[in-house]
Amino acid sequence: MRIALSIALSVGLATAARADEPVNKAFERDPPGPIALLLSVETGPAYRFAHGESFFLGDVSLLIGADHARWGGGLRIEGQLGESRYGLLSGTPRVAIDFQFRLGSRARLGFDVGYSMLLVDRVTQHDVLGGMMLGPSLEGIVDLVGSPRRGTLYLALRAGVDFDLGSGAPQPTLLLALGWRYPRWR
Repeated sequence: MRIALSIALSVGLATAARADEPVNKAFERDPPGPIALLLSVETGPAYRFAHGESFFLGDVSLLIGADHARWGGGLRIEGQLGESRYGLLSGTPRVAIDFQFRLGSRARLGFDVGYSMLLVDRVTQHDVLGGMMLGPSLEGIVDLVGSPRRGTLYLALRAGVDFDLGSGAPQPTLLLALGWRYPRWR
């Protein structure tokens, strides 16, 4: 009986001593930060090279999703409208899944994978020529001005390549946009 009691007392004291030792911080997880609704609107000029033709477009996009202190993302709905260098009216509706990661207090790196359709108004036959595309894009974002209540004004540069689902031909795009995002990262 004495032996069992002394073993139990020894184990109890050893456990209490270990509880007072400092914990290795490398194995501790950071507490999760708050996740908030992400609303982002961008607009700016865009350039697309498709089927051997240059298209100069105006772009408007809306991103709705979630925002965290380290990442954000959601569904991007985008539309581009403009014309080719020869004056053919063109438009590109696009839907994408977008991810953004924080690089610093005022910078983000984003990427998305989207499905789009290039529509071009043909002059000779008075109808619309269309092609479906799928492709990724990479976006660099720099916050210009921001406040927790009013959101953040930012500048974005996006480059991507869409692949025509019919021919497989790559169609590079470039976009410079001014945007507004709510909420602001803390």
